[in-house]
Amino acid sequence: RLLEKAGLAAADIDLFIPHQPNRRIIEAAARRLDLPLDRFVVDMEEYGNIASASIPVALHNVLAQGRIRDGDLLVFTGFGAGLSWGSVLLRWHSAE
Repeated sequence: RLLEKAGLAAADIDLFIPHQPNRRIIEAAARRLDLPLDRFVVDMEEYGNIASASIPVALHNVLAQGRIRDGDLLVFTGFGAGLSWGSVLLRWHSAE
């Protein structure tokens, strides 16, 4: 819904930074969007499921790795028990 409202396709997004519940869920999302897994941050192997902290930790890690460039389109998405979920689309601009 987020991409539809923004008039974008999944292929327009440079990096998806999802909540990190388990690898299987993120892999299923990549398949459903017909995108390679390298367009998604997957770092739960290092930290486990750290709940609400997983998105900011993942953002920190990809910034440190240089995976985000000025002007990149990013999607952050989180979800929880039942049908609770939320997503944010933003264009990254560094403070430098």
